[in-house]
Amino acid sequence: MVIDDAVFAALSSIPGVLLLHSGSRGVYFGIGQAMIVAEHIIQSGYRILGMEGFVCDGVHLFPLLNCIADFGTDQVGAENWNSRQPIVSSILEQWRSAAQFVEFVAAPAQ
Repeated sequence: MVIDDAVFAALSSIPGVLLLHSGSRGVYFGIGQAMIVAEHIIQSGYRILGMEGFVCDGVHLFPLLNCIADFGTDQVGAENWNSRQPIVSSILEQWRSAAQFVEFVAAPAQ
């Protein structure tokens, strides 16, 4: 797969380990850096709509049904980050024992 310069620059600016999985359009971030990635998403002008935890056996990615956070209408953005940051942090901390990677669902802040 060839990643164009704009996509590469955007991905390179995000700290931590990331996984690009063939057959999927997702970008998966190492659980150890997930909170830093969440902060980066917010600082980049996006809102976090949800998160999902995954494990990888070296070939396949498997979603973890007990590692899904859907913020629905209570989306996490810059305007409420101070109050939502402890919630996001707590969720990710609980996932550390099960998930290896986290996928964030984000959208531009309006």
